[in-house]
Amino acid sequence: MLEHEPVISIGNKGDVHDILVDPATLERQGVSVVSSDRGGQTTYHGPGQLTTYPVLDLRRTRVQCDIGWYLDALHDAIIEAAAAHGVGKACRMDHGIGVWLPASEREGTPDRKIAAIGAKLSRWVVHHGAALNVCPDLVRFEQIVPCGLSKLLPASSLQAENGTCDVQAVGHSLIGCLASA
Repeated sequence: MLEHEPVISIGNKGDVHDILVDPATLERQGVSVVSSDRGGQTTYHGPGQLTTYPVLDLRRTRVQCDIGWYLDALHDAIIEAAAAHGVGKACRMDHGIGVWLPASEREGTPDRKIAAIGAKLSRWVVHHGAALNVCPDLVRFEQIVPCGLSKLLPASSLQAENGTCDVQAVGHSLIGCLASA
């Protein structure tokens, strides 16, 4: 688990056209662009975001060879860690893989994504994992089409939702939630 330097990661279903700003702007901002063999499309990783890279041989788990179990476990661990830090409304939604916060008519906010998930499976060994937005610079998500989603579904963070920006404490919670999955 770590916080990356600012980087736009293009997964195996992503495309450079998902980047909405020119390369010179990104270079001036210190944001690099890399291609990745993980699943998914284009996303941003950077300071204030916890990115997990579990490497797990699914043949050795209690459910054996079930990528669905792995993805469910990642979702559930992130939802549990978010709840432990005051964001109890995090959930899965039909928009796609990841962890979301539902729209609030009272607050006038649309559905928001707080965590992305992208995995790679090779010979039942899963690589890559998830990225939970604790307190990243959310402007970076406006520079891309994150996970192939339109701007109508913006990114959010624990900080934007309730002020939480203790990356280390959230990391400890997330590790505990992943370990008990």
